[in-house]
Amino acid sequence: MKVILLLGLSFAFFSCSERKNSKVEKVLTEKNDYTEEAVVAESSTEEIKECGFIHDESGKDLKITGYKFEDKTGVTGTFKKWKLKTAEMSKSLDEFLMSSNIVILEESLEFGKPARNTNIFKGLLENIPGKQIRAIVMAVEAEKNSAIIELIWGGKSHTVDMNYSYVENVLTLKGSIDLLELGFSKAFEALSKLCKPHHMKNGTAKTWSTVDIEISSKVLNTCS
Repeated sequence: MKVILLLGLSFAFFSCSERKNSKVEKVLTEKNDYTEEAVVAESSTEEIKECGFIHDESGKDLKITGYKFEDKTGVTGTFKKWKLKTAEMSKSLDEFLMSSNIVILEESLEFGKPARNTNIFKGLLENIPGKQIRAIVMAVEAEKNSAIIELIWGGKSHTVDMNYSYVENVLTLKGSIDLLELGFSKAFEALSKLCKPHHMKNGTAKTWSTVDIEISSKVLNTCS
C-alpha cells in the first residue's frame, strides 16, 4: 500500500463483498524477498478475456504525508522502491482491486532532505520490526467507493479503511493511519524526540501521529 497504502502505508513524519475468493493467492511471509512474487496467479485453462482492467507499471505513485507544528503542517514524501502486484487482467475494477497487494522497502524512503530521511528511518522505522511494509486489499464496497486494506507492518496485521476513485484511467486510494493506534508508541516517541528541534514553533514542539497515505496507479480498461 516491515500499504500502505498504507499501504501506509503511512508515518507521523514532518519536516518528518469480506475478502471474497479471488483467483489470486497472497504470499505474505517476511521470508519472502522484495524481489520475489507477492502474488501467484492460479493456473487456469480459461482464455484471458479480450477486454478488462490492466495495470500500467509506468503510471504509479505513492505519497506519504506526516504532520508537524500545532497548526498541522504537512510534509509529503514517498518510498522509491515499492511494487504493486495485481492479476494480469481483471474483468472489473472491483476484481482488479481485490487482486492487488503492495510491498514497500522501508530503506527506500525519501522525504526531500537527508537529515529528515535519517530522523524518520532511525527514529521510526528502525524501532519497528522488519524491513518491509505490505498491504492487501481485503474487501471492496463499490457503492461507497471504499476498500478495506490489511496493513502488515512490524509483525502485526492492521485494518485500514480507504476510499478510492477512478478518473481518466487513474485509480487512486486514500486513507489515514495513526501510529499510536497501530501500537507503535515506542517508535513514535523516538521519532518525536529526534524531530523536536525541527518541530518547534512559537515555543511548542509538536509531531503528529497521524499519517496520510495516497496510492495511485494507471489502470487501463482496454481490449487486447
